[in-house]
Amino acid sequence: MGFRLEDFSMDLRKCTAPWKYIWVNSGFSTCALRKETVTGAQGLYAPPFAAPDTALSFSLEADGHSIEDTGNKGKGDCGLLFAGGTWLPDRIARKGTYHFRTE
Repeated sequence: MGFRLEDFSMDLRKCTAPWKYIWVNSGFSTCALRKETVTGAQGLYAPPFAAPDTALSFSLEADGHSIEDTGNKGKGDCGLLFAGGTWLPDRIARKGTYHFRTE
């Protein structure tokens, strides 16, 4: 009986390692998550290239509202909030929720 990728998975909510140590490898390159974001990545190593200070972030727009993925904690009941994820050897799957406050 063989192994599946899920056998090596790790729930990010249970991980005690600092965010800067959580990396993923595609076989060609490796990068880290951006702390507490749903879509962000930082640092890139793809031999012979190295860009440790690189950062990738996304901004979305839904129903005319700009949604920034800044890793905020939801203060003021708004923003894209990190709601957990799973580390696998070849990818990181993250989940988030969006909150928008209306008056």
